[in-house]
Amino acid sequence: MRVEFDKPALLEAVFEHYSLAYRGRRGKFLCPVHDESTPSAVFDLETGRWECFACTESGDGLAIIMSREKVSFPDAVGIAQGILDSGSADLRGSTGWK
Repeated sequence: MRVEFDKPALLEAVFEHYSLAYRGRRGKFLCPVHDESTPSAVFDLETGRWECFACTESGDGLAIIMSREKVSFPDAVGIAQGILDSGSADLRGSTGWK
């Protein structure tokens, strides 16, 4: 399956929908994969990528969706499309969704 997204736009939309606090185009934030009180993840909205130095997870907006929603790649693509198209998607009862 070949899927193309604007990775920076997708990452920013995922941050906003999951209420992940971030500032600027690059910096630290709380890892979206595990609970923590001190930011251990870094992001770069120019490339649309993030990486956590505590749990070693990394990726783009799709990786966050797959981890948070516990869905496969094809399902994450559908959710991502919904996020980008309308700002909402069927998230199967997600508590982190606005």
